[in-house]
Amino acid sequence: MNLFEILLEESIVGKEFSHHKLVKAKTLQLAQKKAEKYAKKFWGSWEDQPVRKNEDGWYEFEGGSILVQVVDVRETTKEQFLEECYQRALIN
Repeated sequence: MNLFEILLEESIVGKEFSHHKLVKAKTLQLAQKKAEKYAKKFWGSWEDQPVRKNEDGWYEFEGGSILVQVVDVRETTKEQFLEECYQRALIN
């Protein structure tokens, strides 16, 4: 099993957020499928309301006021992922 980093973008009423997650998969294609499945269930409202994927590739929640999209899936290592998380969090 390989490690893949998933980059998700989330938009809530115009405010943008990014999320970095890890997934184990045998291939990039399987990692991408897992990423899409995760994005589709990102917000709890998916059980109450159907989730729609719009023409731009965003999953729409709460009537479109919350959007989630898989931006990138790439192979990584645990060490590389931790170093990148450290660099994102570090304030110089």
